[in-house]
Amino acid sequence: MGGQSRNSLGLGASLAVLASPPSLVAIALLLINDHLFKQMWPSLVTGKLSDFAGLYFAPYVVLVAVFAIPFGALQAKPFRVARIVYLAIATGFVALKVSEASAAPLLAAASGLGFPVLITADPTDFAALCMLPLSYTAWSARMRQPAGRPRLLLRSSAFAVAALAIVASSTAQPEINSLAIDVAGDVYAAIDYTSSDGVYVADLDTRSWRKLATTGRQLVADPRRPRVVYLLETGKATPTVGRLTSDGLTQISPPPPDARRAAVYGPSLLVAAPWRHPTLFVSRNGELLTTYDDGGTWVSVGTPGEIRALAVSSEEGLIYIVTASALTPGVAWLYRSRDSGTHWTYMESLEVGSYSSATVAVHPHDSQLVFLGTATELRRSADGGISFSTLITKTGTNWTWDVKFDPTDDDHVFLVQGSGCCPLLESRDRGLRWLDAGINATEVAVAPNGDVYAVSSAWDKVLRRVGQEWADVTYSLPVQRSR
Repeated sequence: MGGQSRNSLGLGASLAVLASPPSLVAIALLLINDHLFKQMWPSLVTGKLSDFAGLYFAPYVVLVAVFAIPFGALQAKPFRVARIVYLAIATGFVALKVSEASAAPLLAAASGLGFPVLITADPTDFAALCMLPLSYTAWSARMRQPAGRPRLLLRSSAFAVAALAIVASSTAQPEINSLAIDVAGDVYAAIDYTSSDGVYVADLDTRSWRKLATTGRQLVADPRRPRVVYLLETGKATPTVGRLTSDGLTQISPPPPDARRAAVYGPSLLVAAPWRHPTLFVSRNGELLTTYDDGGTWVSVGTPGEIRALAVSSEEGLIYIVTASALTPGVAWLYRSRDSGTHWTYMESLEVGSYSSATVAVHPHDSQLVFLGTATELRRSADGGISFSTLITKTGTNWTWDVKFDPTDDDHVFLVQGSGCCPLLESRDRGLRWLDAGINATEVAVAPNGDVYAVSSAWDKVLRRVGQEWADVTYSLPVQRSR
């Protein structure tokens, strides 16, 4: 069979399997899961479903594009071309999922080509690679079948929908991914995934936002000094830290990690302590570092395991951490230190799900009141972590919790549950009972005067509570999305 006919057979077979029922089901699952199920029912299942569905039909999209372009001698060897494509997809998927460091070059290349994408590094997603052999088997079987009657409209439509599904599900949209309020009451927002990335401060009188920096993903306001905000930039192999003031942005990052130290999968965290001296704690790749001179010098803090969550108390030296280990997946441990990490006391073990996600928060004026979030529960301790009671239980796994306190009312607490899927909750009795605050939110922050601000469930609006209503104060913030 000639090279041209083999090329036509490869193109036709790829279009045929792309328009087959299994592929159409996978395409529908990807779209519905990414745009509905993940928001309504965040769980281990919805977290993995898109990867399984996408890895089944994505190779067909690539093969159609490859066979549609003449590549000389390779065109006569469609099976070899297909094996190369499948191997490249598997390699790229592993690189994207194994760690932020390995994903960074691919994400940077996509962004440079005008296709910024958002991928969450998670080695447990490797399970989805089992779809590639199934996908290749279906393609190979179709290649060996006699050429059927061409259905160009159906197959071309399937290709267009599949390509758009991949783009719509992975292309990054502008997001407000962090919100902070300093002790002067200024409101800051960090935007990511667009050409307008950076940190903005609100001018509510003029109904506008002003750009202060071109980088910054996590914002942490200095708990003592007005108009000082710290920025944690995590979109690179080694997270960096900056201090933003009226004089501009100053890099105060800790030194790069020792190349001989094996990197582990762990969150990047930044916490500013409300102590006498400007003290910061940074977690990167499971390691904890601290500075007591506002970034002048950094030291490593020895911990009993890889850091997963961190909170500091107003009581100087009092720290709570959650640690985990790759040797015991799904399990983590709560520790407490009263001397800034020199010594640690074991407090509690907890189930954290496949992502090893956890949350710990300490009341700003009561070091004994501790909230602990696990894979399925929010728990509360009134005795400094010695004993806990369960406040909220969720079905599924890998739930996230974000507890914020009202600086004007010690009894007033807010809770963001999930990632935009669920109502913002508030408590008027220090977390014992929770009520719906009337909005789904991904972030919440409370100003020194008690004003409450939140980021909408779609990460595209800043809202301010006025009475029992929520007013849109996004104004000129460049987060408008194409819908």
